[in-house]
Amino acid sequence: MNHGTVRRILVVDDNHAIHDDFRKILTLGFKGEPSLEDAERELFSDGERGHEPRVTFQIDSAYQGKDAVELVLKAAEASEPYEMAFVDIRMPPGWDGVETVARIWERYPDLEVVVCTALSDYSWEQMVGVLGHSDRLLILKKPFDNIEVRQLAYALTEKWRLRTDALRTVGELQAMLGEIVSTLPNRSEFESAGPRVGNGVLERMRSALHALNTQLVQRAQESEQRAQRDGLTALYNRAYLDLQLTVEFERARRTGQPLSLLFCDLDHFKEVNDTFGHRAGDEVLVAVANVLRSSVREPDLVARYGGEEFVCLLPGTGAAQAEKVGQRLRESVGSQVVAGGKERVTVSLGCATLEPGRTFASPREMLEAADRCLYAAKRGGRNRVVTLGAPSQQEG
Repeated sequence: MNHGTVRRILVVDDNHAIHDDFRKILTLGFKGEPSLEDAERELFSDGERGHEPRVTFQIDSAYQGKDAVELVLKAAEASEPYEMAFVDIRMPPGWDGVETVARIWERYPDLEVVVCTALSDYSWEQMVGVLGHSDRLLILKKPFDNIEVRQLAYALTEKWRLRTDALRTVGELQAMLGEIVSTLPNRSEFESAGPRVGNGVLERMRSALHALNTQLVQRAQESEQRAQRDGLTALYNRAYLDLQLTVEFERARRTGQPLSLLFCDLDHFKEVNDTFGHRAGDEVLVAVANVLRSSVREPDLVARYGGEEFVCLLPGTGAAQAEKVGQRLRESVGSQVVAGGKERVTVSLGCATLEPGRTFASPREMLEAADRCLYAAKRGGRNRVVTLGAPSQQEG
């Protein structure tokens, strides 16, 4: 089975132009992206930067539902299964999208599916009535957004891989347990065996259980890493940020130590994507993430909040020092990050601090305060830091 960085996607649509659109979005890229190889993106890393796998989407086409079923079954039989499919709702003169998905799931229920529709051919209730409730089904309204298609492709193929890996791990662990059980004598044999034989059996059990425990610990660590990290930048993700913000917020209130939060957003990032292409946009995000990560202390936390937004959590840092950190980050990004080899990238930052004399009712309120400061920095001309209750500072 293919568990490499090539993710297999099937597009099912009677309109040939739609297939070309999906290939452009997922493999050929946009302006400034001349080749399939150039469109490979660094994603889903568990290691250090520079050692990350590169992800490529392989797009296959089916123009009718019956053809789609045949392709899915052949791929599964060849141990090269499709991980997801984009399926159009209307495909005359053959099966419609709902019947196509139902037929596929009868034979290959693991496929992640996005049903694409521009009309209200089916209500959600009707679709569920045919296909049942499933976490493998999503709806994409036409005309769809390119970024939404890319996000769905990344997320659903990764979801498929994680589920497949988990099922394989369960099988391996069951096999190991089976081996342990097979080495044990039955009760009468154990009772009649001498001490030396009994001790040998116990030693084999200890060895097998130790190996099993090592496997479990390794798998748990890998799952934890994936759950905490953003795939593209290898920074912490939003879920982990929310958890740590709550922990640090409560610690700061309990101890009286300050806690600062910097909300960072890239300026004019849409123009970067439109001008240089989304691969260049991804490279900018990775470069900014590296600058932020290398510019803070060991106890500080840097997370990708979503899109082109980042958050820096600074325990033990008061407002004045946090503003200095924000200025340093702004200057570092502005001097080190270039889009498309031509344009300097700038960032705007908003800062909120929990400290004596300035409190928030909750971590969410603190985050929202920093977000308001960020938008004040945007409205004030960008490429600046705005601190709660302080005048804005811009590039001098």
